[in-house]
Amino acid sequence: GLGAGALLTGTLGGRQAAPAGAGDATSTAAAESTEVLLTSIPEPTQGQIAELVPSETPSPEPTVQPTPTEIPTLAATPIGGGGGQIAFASEQTGLPQIFLIDLNGRNFTQLTTIPDGACQPAWSPDGERLLFTSPCREKRDDYANSAIFIMNPDGSAVAPLISLVGGVYDADWSQEGIVFTWLDGMEALWVADANGSNQRRLSIGRARDSQPSWSPGGDKLAIMNTSRAGSPTIFWIFGDGTFNGSNPDQVTRDQIASQPAWSPLGDLVAYVSNQNIWVVPWEGVGFGAARITDKGPNEGPSWSPDGQWIAFETWRDAANHDIYIMTGNGGQPTRITSHTASEFHPAWRP
Repeated sequence: GLGAGALLTGTLGGRQAAPAGAGDATSTAAAESTEVLLTSIPEPTQGQIAELVPSETPSPEPTVQPTPTEIPTLAATPIGGGGGQIAFASEQTGLPQIFLIDLNGRNFTQLTTIPDGACQPAWSPDGERLLFTSPCREKRDDYANSAIFIMNPDGSAVAPLISLVGGVYDADWSQEGIVFTWLDGMEALWVADANGSNQRRLSIGRARDSQPSWSPGGDKLAIMNTSRAGSPTIFWIFGDGTFNGSNPDQVTRDQIASQPAWSPLGDLVAYVSNQNIWVVPWEGVGFGAARITDKGPNEGPSWSPDGQWIAFETWRDAANHDIYIMTGNGGQPTRITSHTASEFHPAWRP
């Protein structure tokens, strides 16, 4: 349409144009006025021309977009902390062998194929090495003529670590070394460096000590003794074998007690009495003990790395001899293995 074109032809220099048909005088005046306007504009000098040349506009620098930070997805922490696995002995293939299983019952893996059998798995503090006892033809309280072996957690690099005439077993490993029982006519506790060297006796005199369990700091040991109280009783001693007074302090009292396991939290010792699992404050001199299993038989308590759970073996309700876990106060008992063969000696991986 018309629009902008009509406006341009209808105006000039901001004034309205003369209508069509106006006289020559009017047209001549308009022309003269226009000429005056055009000739009255002075020509710019050379310097002014230079100033009027537009300068080059710089191109803007490209904006760098920050790379978004990738937020890693955190893996769920396994129940009990640590690697979420339990090593144990099983008779599935005949003589006991060491197996490994996830807490959800998956990745059931046989680690050893020792002709004379293997049992009593015990983890290194970092969970990257595993000790065991062999020969082991069945579950027993002692293993005469046995040695302590070491291997990787996948079952590779099996090698003897500690071997003494009479037999060594009951190994437990802390940053202070490997403590074990030596059956040299009678049970006695010894300790060695992590490489098996520098073996030295801890038991004093003719004390019949066995089944040692390190405290979390490695400065104390809970032990079973059969010579001081007239029946199997749990005591504690310092990591060098010494104790306060003329006798070690009792951890349990008025019970036949065995298989001590010191909690990683440092406050409690779990143990077995009358085929039930109990816990007791380590410095309570036997007072304050509490039974945490209501069905049995049960044995072999092993604490989770975070001190909140306990793995154990049970053959309750005339069922299979299996590995279970439960909370530190006995709640939520959960079966981990379900084979018809006997499975025992659980060791929770750090």
